[in-house]
Amino acid sequence: MVGLTPIQVGAFRILFTTVFLLLIGFRSFSKIKKRHWYYLTLNALVGSFFPVFLFAYAIEKIDSSITAVLNSLTPFVSFP
Repeated sequence: MVGLTPIQVGAFRILFTTVFLLLIGFRSFSKIKKRHWYYLTLNALVGSFFPVFLFAYAIEKIDSSITAVLNSLTPFVSFP
């Protein structure tokens, strides 16, 4: 069985997310004001891009059961 590196896993996750979001929100791009693009980009990097790669690297170091528990707790941690 051939495994994927953390970079490949993160890249595939970002690719699938990008395709999905482009299909849904393509018409809305023109409605976004120019001053909001900075905050949207910052939010995308901090909220989606970096965690995908960091999570892929973390999976290499800990057991899969702990990974499953931590992954399932993510929505609870993100509540304000």
